[in-house]
Amino acid sequence: MRDAIEKRFSVRGYTGESLDGEKIEKIKFLINKYNEQSGLDIQFVEDGSKAFDSARKTYGMFRNVRSVIVFKGNAELENLDEKAGFYGEALLLDLVDMGLGTCWVGGTFDKESFSCPENERIVIVMTVGEYQKQNMKEKFILAQLHKKRKAWETRIDADTDIPDWVKEGIEAVVLAPSAVNSQKPHFNYKNGELSVNIPDDHSMTKVDLGIAKYHFICTSGGSFTWGNNAVYTK
Repeated sequence: MRDAIEKRFSVRGYTGESLDGEKIEKIKFLINKYNEQSGLDIQFVEDGSKAFDSARKTYGMFRNVRSVIVFKGNAELENLDEKAGFYGEALLLDLVDMGLGTCWVGGTFDKESFSCPENERIVIVMTVGEYQKQNMKEKFILAQLHKKRKAWETRIDADTDIPDWVKEGIEAVVLAPSAVNSQKPHFNYKNGELSVNIPDDHSMTKVDLGIAKYHFICTSGGSFTWGNNAVYTK
């Protein structure tokens, strides 16, 4: 399993300082790479603090946010939300490898603070930056989230013994972030075929599906088709 998957946690308290030029250039390089691969229009905003200034919008959950990555794309792009999750998680793990703090943010920010062409739609954003040591409240929240993680066995239905590579992939999915820690992507291994699906009951459902798929293939290789009830190819 990739080290960044195990090291990742949601950072909500930042230093508020600008990232140094070398790190910004590295982030922009990675964004360009994932934009080319996905057809998305991911954008790095060096100072996106305005979107997190309102306690009413953020519920006071974030501190000293400065840099933000906006995941958007043509509203007609097929699987837009899922691609934002898939390629966004690839980028997030790269940022963790760089020693930066990150956090997916689906709704608790001011979307109007970011520019977006009429033909595009903002799916989700990600905070990024140098981060503060966790306070007691954040440590408590993180501990509670860890307790609520579902065992890998509950995330799959199978009609035969589950191969180690499937188990290892799902163990990585267990560590994936999801909207309100819902952990809804579910796998099926039947007749030797692996697939994954998710109930379409939340605005961030498809983002969560993309994140889960990336964690799986990052660990076990292979690929999934896009969309729900996606089939895996080793």
